[in-house]
Amino acid sequence: MQEGENLSTIAEIFEVPMEYIMEWSGKTVDTAFYGETLTIPKCMRGSVAGATVTPSPAPPYPAPELLLPRNGEAFTLDNNTVTLQWASVGTLRDNEFYLVTVVDITAGQNVELIVAVKDTKFIVPTTFRPTDNQPHIFMWTVISVAQIGVDEDGNPVYREGGARSEPNLFSWVGTASQTTPIP
Repeated sequence: MQEGENLSTIAEIFEVPMEYIMEWSGKTVDTAFYGETLTIPKCMRGSVAGATVTPSPAPPYPAPELLLPRNGEAFTLDNNTVTLQWASVGTLRDNEFYLVTVVDITAGQNVELIVAVKDTKFIVPTTFRPTDNQPHIFMWTVISVAQIGVDEDGNPVYREGGARSEPNLFSWVGTASQTTPIP
């Protein structure tokens, strides 16, 4: 406190009601004295005139660390499922998810699967498995996102909530599609 300032001036400067400064400082009068120590409860700030309420974005999450499958791991005809796993980046809020992207990069096909999940694992659906009886190379990444609304078609709209993981690769041998005999 500087000479010539009173509690109402201090309250105005810090945008904290004078009553709270008095209460938190243990004062019974609204007079302040030069050199006196006051407690300013900034948590009790009122709204600033003309300000609009805008939610502040959460601090960015670190890039998820991909755990399984190991980079370059091969899945054969015996593997009916591929489970992707990564380390948690922290406690996600209600509107936050992990956005998992899996891309079949074999021969430049770039067939893509993008799914939002709450868990730190995702089982690649067997419908995404190749059907040409050849090994395919898949690249996958994970990023934390926040759902900020929906588009005109009702699909979720996401905002990135941190860094994207480094990509990992795995291969998966497809199964030849079975033809149904006609009786």
